[in-house]
Amino acid sequence: MLKKITRTNSIWTKWLISYLFIFLVPVLLGIVFYWQTLHIVEQEIDLSNEKLISQMRELTDSRMRDLERLGLELSLNNEIISFANKEIKDQGSDDYHYDARQLTLILNNFKLTNEYIDKIILYYDKSGTVITNDSRILVGQFEKMYQPISLHQSWSKILDSRFIKGFFLVKDMSDPSDEAQIMHIRTPYMKGLGSDGAYIMFTVKSDKLLPHAERIQLHKDSYFVIQDMSGKVIASTSKAAANSVPHMNPLTLTDGMQDVEIEGQRLTVRYTTSNVTGWKYISVTPSSVYMESVWSVKRLIGIYILLCLVAGALVTAFVLRRNYNPIQALIRNLATKSGTKMDGSINEYQFIAKTLYQSLESTEKTMVQLKQQGNALRNQFLASLVKGKLGATLPLHERLAAYEIQFIDAKFAVVVVQTENWGKLATDEPEKSYDHEKLLHFFITNVMVELASESNQAYMFEADDFLVCIINGNSLTAKELTRVAQLAKKFIYDSLEVKLTVSLSDIHEDVWKLPQAYQEALEAMEYKLVMGSGEMISYTDIPSEEVSHRGYYYPLHVEQQLINFVKSGDFQQARTVIDNILNQHLAADSVTVMLSRCLMFDIISTILKTIDELNHFQGIDEMNKPLERLMNCKTIQEMREHLLVILQEVTNHIQAQRELNSNHFGKKVKDYVHQNYHNPDLNISAIGQWFEMTPSYLSKRFREETGESLLEYINLYRIRQAKALLLGESLSIADIALKVGYTEFTTFNRIFKKYQGITAGKYRETESG
Repeated sequence: MLKKITRTNSIWTKWLISYLFIFLVPVLLGIVFYWQTLHIVEQEIDLSNEKLISQMRELTDSRMRDLERLGLELSLNNEIISFANKEIKDQGSDDYHYDARQLTLILNNFKLTNEYIDKIILYYDKSGTVITNDSRILVGQFEKMYQPISLHQSWSKILDSRFIKGFFLVKDMSDPSDEAQIMHIRTPYMKGLGSDGAYIMFTVKSDKLLPHAERIQLHKDSYFVIQDMSGKVIASTSKAAANSVPHMNPLTLTDGMQDVEIEGQRLTVRYTTSNVTGWKYISVTPSSVYMESVWSVKRLIGIYILLCLVAGALVTAFVLRRNYNPIQALIRNLATKSGTKMDGSINEYQFIAKTLYQSLESTEKTMVQLKQQGNALRNQFLASLVKGKLGATLPLHERLAAYEIQFIDAKFAVVVVQTENWGKLATDEPEKSYDHEKLLHFFITNVMVELASESNQAYMFEADDFLVCIINGNSLTAKELTRVAQLAKKFIYDSLEVKLTVSLSDIHEDVWKLPQAYQEALEAMEYKLVMGSGEMISYTDIPSEEVSHRGYYYPLHVEQQLINFVKSGDFQQARTVIDNILNQHLAADSVTVMLSRCLMFDIISTILKTIDELNHFQGIDEMNKPLERLMNCKTIQEMREHLLVILQEVTNHIQAQRELNSNHFGKKVKDYVHQNYHNPDLNISAIGQWFEMTPSYLSKRFREETGESLLEYINLYRIRQAKALLLGESLSIADIALKVGYTEFTTFNRIFKKYQGITAGKYRETESG
């Protein structure tokens, strides 16, 4: 066992590490679960604490709002407002005493309905009287009895403003408990502006602010504190608040939480702010409360992790031994059978894989060789069968059985397929072209066989640089044969963008007619010369050689016309002649391959003769390579494309030679016409005098170099200028005739109609309308 552990590449060691990792997963999950639980419990406790402190804030704020509402109600009382008008001199009158007594009763009624209020006080500065819910005293006595707690406040400062509404901390000097009281002061609504020295006051003892704190606090050691905006403790549920508050950081936020340490004890402080008074409501809880809540979870998870470790170790040892013993026995057997021994450089799996691979590789090589030989022999047999070259050594049915070929009916047809391009398999690397060709043939073979085998059976092989398919079956018809070929062509083009030319034989009812069917498919493939590549050609659709006795369309005058256009460098006219020849040939009722080849050779011969006559031009002898491509064309369409390329090169060469030899004479004549076309005396004689030539020589040379008649060019240029004037200016037609060189309006109109087909006036009316 120790030897296995010291071998780090042994699967025993890897299994041990893997199993340990697997059994450590529950341990890791337990640790994660512990931290998540701790976090969740802390969140829940904090959320509960937040809800409790919010509840306390709402209760206290509710009482403060009640004080404001009660103050508003008293401030609207007419008796309270009217008493403010009494003065000090009125104190001895009966009305004064009666009104004061009535106000005491009113205040006492309000006090009885609001038990949390300690005192309700009416302060009248004008009369120097203070009326409470149970007595009447002088202002001086009141100010001595109740003193503001803040060092910066006094009654003169508090009552300095004519409009007061707020909460203040005061101390009742007659109360032995020495507790602060909250006093709410506001001015009543008087008829005039301001309070006229009248104030409504309510006092509430601090212990009345936290009436239910003990019942809703989070823990028995937790307590609540209320702080005013200056940071002074207004009320609390514990005397420890006086020690804890000074150690807190400033509570600057509206809501928050902080941890503090007081006398070695860590406390968690949660606070929120009142929207009514601006006071801070604070909950102080020992931090140990949180840990007590998670201690049970922590203990359970500890037990769980310990059990996982112990159980994991035991299960790992058991599973490791049970799984490794069969591997060890297998290695011994393989080593004995193969005669090899496992060394320390590889592990057990690698040794098994290496031994099995060597055995399978040997078997696979043998099977591949047998299969390749079998396929090659079968393809050779099928090729000999369609070519009619089978020997008489064995009967046909025995040879078919030997190659696992079984014809199910006496109906046969042959399909020949030729690829015209590589499509998506095209490559510029020669070493890959052979592999791509094999892949393409494999793809085509599978598609054809799959489609044909839906209702028949098919065998495909290579012969004479074609892919040949024998289709045999009960439901074999010309329509079915066409359907299979069309679907195969479309599928292969859609998949690989490979264009196929497919030829079909006729249907035959004897296996010995396969050579005839193959020849029919080859003859149909030759008809590609007429129909072009990428088509599907059926032998039954091509005309026989016997039905065509009239020849083909290529008379001598058309040939001479083609030669003349080539010599003159007119590519467009030469192209038109060739298109007419080919279109008339292909439009015939029966176009045979033999006649098409003859027509191709005749046209090529015409081009060769024309090029030979133009050999005195430099560069014409460079046309040998294009002519070689022309001779190798396999379709009429391909011949037409190459022929037009050659014609373009020849005519461009002729045009370039003419422009080179002309010294731009034609351009000079045209420039002279452009400058003097408005002169009525401009004619061939005048131009001849300018260039010091006879009119006849001038006309001949201009025609040779430009291919145009000089008189025609003068007239055409004048008409072109006249058309621009007709559309661009508001001159009369007679004035326009004079501007372009015609003195006679009738002459201008006749020539204009000759070239444009309509009169000048009609042209202006048509184009301007």
